[in-house]
Amino acid sequence: MKKILYLLLTVTLGFSMCTVFAGCGSESEDEPVGETTSTTEEEHASSANIYASMAGDYMDKISERAGAMITSGPEGDNVEIVVSWAASATETSQWTMHAEMNDDNQLVYSDCVYKIISYDEEGNESVETVYSEGEGYLEFTEEGELAWTGAQDEDCRACIFVQTEG
Repeated sequence: MKKILYLLLTVTLGFSMCTVFAGCGSESEDEPVGETTSTTEEEHASSANIYASMAGDYMDKISERAGAMITSGPEGDNVEIVVSWAASATETSQWTMHAEMNDDNQLVYSDCVYKIISYDEEGNESVETVYSEGEGYLEFTEEGELAWTGAQDEDCRACIFVQTEG
């Protein structure tokens, strides 16, 4: 009798546990069984890898006076791009923006801040903000170069950045 009671309790407990844990192996159309990661997490990891792979220093191959520094954003879901153009020994133009990759493989931004940084004879710095909230895009060419083809400023549209070694 004890064996039958034990067997009955074991079966009942097992059935109860299956009900609690959403079907215990049943194939439900609402919830896939065995899926451990979500598509959103996979997409985030993939975009983080893309942004991390483009991080580094770049030099404009046309002027050889403009440089770009790309860093991956803290969440890995965008990049920060800082472009500096040395107009002279005492003046530098600087564009700072955050960009995300769109479906056309363009790094699109809408928060570009353009500043002119100047130094007087005594080394004192002055900063003039020319504009903020500038919009545009950069895109990688087939050769792996980064072209600033969607720049708000006409002069910047000629910039083609090549990643530097190191």
